[in-house]
Amino acid sequence: MLDNQNLILSVSLIFLCVLLFVFHQQIRLFLLRVFYGKYNYYYGKLYDQIYFKRFDRICVDNEYIQQYNQILSMRNNYRNYITDNQISFSSIPYLTKFKNVLKQKGRPRRYNIAKIGTSVLKRLEYIDSVRDADLKVSYYFVDGVLFMGEYMFSDVKEIEGLNIPKFMIKKYLNSDFANENIFYIQHKPNSLIYFENNGLNLSIKYLYTNGSPIKKAISQHFENIKNNELVMDKNLKIKMNNLF
Repeated sequence: MLDNQNLILSVSLIFLCVLLFVFHQQIRLFLLRVFYGKYNYYYGKLYDQIYFKRFDRICVDNEYIQQYNQILSMRNNYRNYITDNQISFSSIPYLTKFKNVLKQKGRPRRYNIAKIGTSVLKRLEYIDSVRDADLKVSYYFVDGVLFMGEYMFSDVKEIEGLNIPKFMIKKYLNSDFANENIFYIQHKPNSLIYFENNGLNLSIKYLYTNGSPIKKAISQHFENIKNNELVMDKNLKIKMNNLF
């Protein structure tokens, strides 16, 4: 009887070890979700590795920081209105924590995550509507705090009668509006709005401009570009040397 019990115990332990070996990645994924949540960078990365697909479409590493930096660098090329009014996105203050926005807004339609150096970038996307026109609402985070937001209408024909630019200028400046397709509204201490109508879609981005996490991510972004260029130059020289 004792030998039979030992045999059953041994077989059970072997079977358990086999299960742990085969499913150790799934177990690790489960534990990451339990302790850190599904919106954790390492959870998304491991999910991608296990199931060989993107976790809710993980974003290109430098896409959002590149957009942010490009908007800031183009300010002198377009009309820049100055306002004394505070600017916030969707009535949510800048630097609000990711978990608080998620709690307030609920489950997103789409979620993106990426990493630049030590900085983690996240994006939450929701769908709203304005007079039957679909409105994509995106919240952008760096190291867990809100630094940018965007409203996007994918078809400007659906909102022709709303005259959104005129409404915005009236709200922030209480003045008449010149018909421009690209302009800025800036609250000098720490924020600005970038408006762009390219004839196909309309984008309104809200940027926080005075945050150390954002500056850190931008610095790491350009450091990555520099390093990538050095690697590409080195590889090109090696290939040229081998070919010619």
